[in-house]
Amino acid sequence: MTAKSELNREGALLSVTISIGATMVRKGDNAASIVQRADEALYRSKHEGRDRVTLL
Repeated sequence: MTAKSELNREGALLSVTISIGATMVRKGDNAASIVQRADEALYRSKHEGRDRVTLL
């Protein structure tokens, strides 16, 4: 999924993009493993062309 928008701010057209990494909590997860997986998803989004949402 690609996330990209354009905004008109005081007559100037601004291109806004975002890369998101997300994950679902799995049985046996702790806070560190959840954050690590979400971080991996974020970097995967950036590596695969940015402006994406990646769910692991």
